Amino acid sequence: MKSKSVFKEYDNIIFTVNYYTELLGVLSILSENQLAIKEAGIERKNSEYRDDVLDYFGEYKYNPVTLMLELFSEQYYFNYDAPVSLFLHLEHKNTINRKSLCEDRKLIDKQKFNDFIKSIEEFAEVSNYNDFYRKHKTTYLKVIDNFIDDYKHYDPLTFLLTFLDIKTANKYIVNFMLGITNGNYGVNIKNNIYANLRPYRKSRYNDFPDFSYSPIYYTTLILHEFAHAFINPLIKGFNQIINNINISKYDEILERFDYGDNLTVYIAETVIRAIECLYVKQQFPIEHEVYIQDNVKEGFILIREVENILISKNKDSRLNEIINVFL
Repeated sequence: MKSKSVFKEYDNIIFTVNYYTELLGVLSILSENQLAIKEAGIERKNSEYRDDVLDYFGEYKYNPVTLMLELFSEQYYFNYDAPVSLFLHLEHKNTINRKSLCEDRKLIDKQKFNDFIKSIEEFAEVSNYNDFYRKHKTTYLKVIDNFIDDYKHYDPLTFLLTFLDIKTANKYIVNFMLGITNGNYGVNIKNNIYANLRPYRKSRYNDFPDFSYSPIYYTTLILHEFAHAFINPLIKGFNQIINNINISKYDEILERFDYGDNLTVYIAETVIRAIECLYVKQQFPIEHEVYIQDNVKEGFILIREVENILISKNKDSRLNEIINVFL
């Protein structure tokens, strides 16, 4: 299927502003209840773009899609990466699976889910979203070109694939989100592995969004989001063992995040961040110790120990038996 999205390819990576995640960004900016969709429309040096959205789509502010999106967030915890994943699946329509998309969340009623998909398509048609996207292609290409110019100096993806000894053929896609600014998300859709990035909070281009402001930030971010495709399923394979871990000693840490009592997600995040630390040690050695300490402050208190296990062994062995059952 031919993509509707603007994109360029460099070094076997597709760099794009995805047609469908920008549609989600439009809906997020229109939403008056931004907390319900976790502040997905907060400003990050994209104020001119936000103003364009509000001017173009102002009459559709109270549309059924945004209301349903807010409802799903409040009632089914369908937020953060879940909406991004769903909208990316629209580009691969034959892959939309309600149960898979609602994994680790409350399962959305089938009829409501189908109505939601239908309302997205109707909104795009009635509002002439295609015209809005087409008019901003120059902006999207500028974002892509700016990023590729910086990316040429680093290669975090090769580091990751070499470290994890990945030999499978995948398509790697860096997707820049001008409207969705509440997080960065890794999504895997049938070996289409996405690193979905929001703009950095600062910019070298005045009020134009900057996705590569800080080399250590954006390179580790790409590594991090791509790593989810490999580390998450690996860690989930140990769920039976993880479920027997005494979770009480992690209660205070897990409260800092939105993981609930999901220790599997926390372990996966710790392992990925430890791999980041190894990348920083290689590419930005002076920053390595500070990088570890920053992660500890964020709540990943065992990251140094996990990094040491990865250094001493590696080459999988089921990621060192899920880092010795999380140390």
